[in-house]
Amino acid sequence: MDSRKEKYLDKIVEHLVNGTKYDTDHLNVYIIKFPFSDGWEVFGSDGVMSSIYDIYPERFEDHRWNFDQEMINIFDLMEHESDYVWEKYFEGARFFGNEYANSKGSINESTNKQKQFLDYVYNDLVKNTKFRDASYRDIDIFDGKCKSLQVGIRWGSVAPYFNYVPECLENFLKDTYGLTFKEIEELFWDKYDEHIINMVLSKKEHVSPHVRVHVDYLRESKLSEGVDLGFVDKVADMVLREIVWDFERGLVYFPMINYSASIRDDDFLSPLASDDAFNSDIGSPNTIWHTDLMDHIYETYGITGGERNRIWGSLQGEIWEKTEEYWNSFTRDY
Repeated sequence: MDSRKEKYLDKIVEHLVNGTKYDTDHLNVYIIKFPFSDGWEVFGSDGVMSSIYDIYPERFEDHRWNFDQEMINIFDLMEHESDYVWEKYFEGARFFGNEYANSKGSINESTNKQKQFLDYVYNDLVKNTKFRDASYRDIDIFDGKCKSLQVGIRWGSVAPYFNYVPECLENFLKDTYGLTFKEIEELFWDKYDEHIINMVLSKKEHVSPHVRVHVDYLRESKLSEGVDLGFVDKVADMVLREIVWDFERGLVYFPMINYSASIRDDDFLSPLASDDAFNSDIGSPNTIWHTDLMDHIYETYGITGGERNRIWGSLQGEIWEKTEEYWNSFTRDY
């Protein structure tokens, strides 16, 4: 086996072993909970490990299918790689099971090492997550090793959120700290995503107009009555999927209203940069595509007035982010 692959598999083994829990029940029987199983299993009692209760893979074959599914779906392993992890995992679990039994339960302290390491990584990451400059727009880590993390934020109808782990961040955490994908997900979704969002929200006066609108939404005492937020998000997502972006030619096309424009066109950008796109005079009389779009959504999906405002807020934010993505690609080499 390739040494790099073996190192990766050993990290998975380490992750699984660290995620294994040991305990003692009310009858003073030692029990174990595997990270790929929902229940607890007996493995010994009174500090003596018998052949019946020992932690060997043959005894837990009933868990093999769940284990293999996790190896395939989460870690993208092949069959022989899953076999390797299965055998190595039980070597580690058996070792710590014996340690637990012989120490009367104090081994639980060692199972917290992985959590402590992830806490260390999180704190190190936060310490080195900074705004690029005084414009307070772009958020980078470690002086640009991963740039513009805030681009991944989705400005939904209720609160901003990420719907994926930024690829550059994932690669950085793998290469720098040796984290597995599951550990990266745990670190990101547990609290680091909120840290990035809070950084953006803390600089309200410096962020884009659509972001300021959503910050105000977050500060409302309660949501408007009669707004189905799940429906709002679904409609916004369906509309966004219909929009066609052609970065090579610098064009955007809205087939549902037969509207196309240059991504640099002020008539296209004006509604996206406005705090009140429907009640303000935002310039050219040609700047009505956003009104046509919302009329189409009203006729197609039968939305209410409150839903209309929130759907536009989501669309405005997502489309604005897409234009920034275009400009970043256009100016990357300059």
